[in-house]
Amino acid sequence: MMHAGLLLLLPAIVRAVEISNLTFALVPKNTNNVFFSDVHKGCLARSSSLPPNVNCLYVGPEDEDPVAQMGIVDAIINGTYGRVDGISISVSDPDVVGPAIDRAIDAGIPVITFDSDAGGDSSNRQAYIGTDNLEFGVQLGKLLAQLAPTGGRYGILAADAPNVLQRVNGVRDRLASTKWVETESSYKNCQDSIPRAMDLMYEFSREGVDAIIPVGGWPMSDERWTDFVKANKNMTLVVGDAMSVQMDLMNKGYVNGLVGQLPFQMGEMSMDILLKIVRNEEVDEKIYGTAFLEVVRFPLQLPELHVNENYIGGLAILGYALFGVIVVASLCLMIMTYMNRKKRVIKASQPFFLQMIIVGVLIFASAIIPLAFDTGHYSQEVSDAACMATPWLLTIGFTTVFSALFAKTWRINKILHNPNAFRHIKVSEKDVMKPYLIMMAMNIIVLTSWTAISPLTYQRMDSPGTDDWNRVISVYGVCTTTSATRGAKAFFPYLIALLVINLGLLVIANLQSYQARTIQTEYNESKYITIIMASMLQAVALGVPCICLLWNIPRAYYIVLVMVIFCICSVVLGFMFVPKILHARDWKREKAEKDRKAASMRRRIMGNGASDGDGANVAVPVTDGRVSGVDGLKIAVMAEPKFTSLPKAPQVVNISNIKHSISYSLHEKELEAEEGSFDDNISSEMEKDCGGTDLNICKDGDNQSLDKGLEEIRDLIEHHEWSLDQVKELRGHMMTLKC
Repeated sequence: MMHAGLLLLLPAIVRAVEISNLTFALVPKNTNNVFFSDVHKGCLARSSSLPPNVNCLYVGPEDEDPVAQMGIVDAIINGTYGRVDGISISVSDPDVVGPAIDRAIDAGIPVITFDSDAGGDSSNRQAYIGTDNLEFGVQLGKLLAQLAPTGGRYGILAADAPNVLQRVNGVRDRLASTKWVETESSYKNCQDSIPRAMDLMYEFSREGVDAIIPVGGWPMSDERWTDFVKANKNMTLVVGDAMSVQMDLMNKGYVNGLVGQLPFQMGEMSMDILLKIVRNEEVDEKIYGTAFLEVVRFPLQLPELHVNENYIGGLAILGYALFGVIVVASLCLMIMTYMNRKKRVIKASQPFFLQMIIVGVLIFASAIIPLAFDTGHYSQEVSDAACMATPWLLTIGFTTVFSALFAKTWRINKILHNPNAFRHIKVSEKDVMKPYLIMMAMNIIVLTSWTAISPLTYQRMDSPGTDDWNRVISVYGVCTTTSATRGAKAFFPYLIALLVINLGLLVIANLQSYQARTIQTEYNESKYITIIMASMLQAVALGVPCICLLWNIPRAYYIVLVMVIFCICSVVLGFMFVPKILHARDWKREKAEKDRKAASMRRRIMGNGASDGDGANVAVPVTDGRVSGVDGLKIAVMAEPKFTSLPKAPQVVNISNIKHSISYSLHEKELEAEEGSFDDNISSEMEKDCGGTDLNICKDGDNQSLDKGLEEIRDLIEHHEWSLDQVKELRGHMMTLKC
């Protein structure tokens, strides 16, 4: 039984022995390069420290030769170097060596690459260890721009290996936006040969270039390097790699800057990753990056630093100009509203309601002023105060405008859905103040807490990016909160609370406006309020994301926020007041035309009758105590022999007071007097005859008959003067028509 158990364990024991005796081959492009010697050192150091007995086999062509490198891979497959459990190779040419890599993998030997890759379609290698060669070249170009920002002509020394050519592209990309210009003969191919690399350095020197960038360390391994540097003291030399020989020369001042890889680390990582693959452990990534090593001689005097402060500067003029437009427009509309407060077009919307909107717009627009404050022109204290003033002004202004608009829309919807509970489509001052005070109280609580606990302050921040010497080149100002526990995000809860309160109510108001979109109130105010509400929601929906994205770009942030404020104010003033101005203009034109027709009618009726010229006392022809020529409507008057002279005021209402005073709108179902002492009497009498139902909300009836009767009434009113009793009798006749 014991022997049988040992037999069962034998395969596992053999496998453990195999894993504890592993050989990994390290195949460089060539064995004469110091860089690959450092990779070999890392391979040896790591293999000796691993728990199992892992050996590092270093084998490669003496000089770089893709065909020779392919032959070495095939020799490993065939067992020329004994049993090899994995290969790490720096590929000279992916097209030549790639198929050999695939043959090794098919033979059961895992293959990874380092320094120079053969990924993609070139082979099925299992991982790559190395630097980002394009970024490596960028760093070389950056170092030259640091050391000699005045520019000149430069040349690149390289080889034709894929990874080396990526470095060449990186250098060109980085220097394209500088004053450096690549010489026509660049790049020069050293073919991975140290002597040839040094010869090409002298060629560049004879061409008179101002700087040379060898993207690899080939020429620095040549003994002629020090003589070359001494003969070209004014030339800037930036070299790739940072091997030990290069670091020694750097310490002696024989090179201006180095950008190096970490070859020792590549050797260590090669052993670690191959061991994982052999043990069937999961390999985390296909590409393993290694860090750069940048070594540079700092000049005694750095170039002058120019910092972009990103102050608002002259852009403040734009904000002040737009604010001035809003102020002038608001004041003009405020004066117009006051002067025309007794006219129907203003009374229908209520002067208080309109003045409240204007004041709210002024407060909202005034937030443009503190937006332009920064430490470029104002003190830190003033800038701090301006930061906190902005949310106060925006919130209070928005609340004032919004509550007035919301109250009216809400009341219209209530009338539509509850016709027995309301008598008029009318919003009282109390109706407006209710939502206003509720909203204002909620917002003030949040703003006060914000101001007291975590007030906004103006702070200068560093923008991303530095110059070539890691100095900050751009700063910007921002209103933020500094908290010991939550940092700059301490103001978020207050901002979110304000957005939830105001945007939530704005969404509700838009729903109310949508429901009221088909209700035709006098002068179509419901439609215009709906447009305003939708425009405000759209401006906020588009503006807030833009503002969040641009908060660290002060000038763009300022322009966007100012334009959002200006657009909201313009929409509110435009849609609330322009239709009223146009209606008033049309009303004056119609009034002048009707006055002309009335004068013509009086002349025909009176014949030679007397008139005092102002329409205050007009003789009206009668027949048997009835007014003649009224198209079937009989209005009782005092019987006179031939003419009846109507008495003067107060019982006689002048045509200038009564003309256009009784108006009917099929949509509004409203009949009431516009001006004059009889206005309240007529309205109350009409309500009585309608059985207490306000004509505003009458829904049924013969509207065609009512329209016809109204036309006859308008003709009588426009062409005659009527006493209060006559108007009441006229009203009585109207009530006989079905409402």
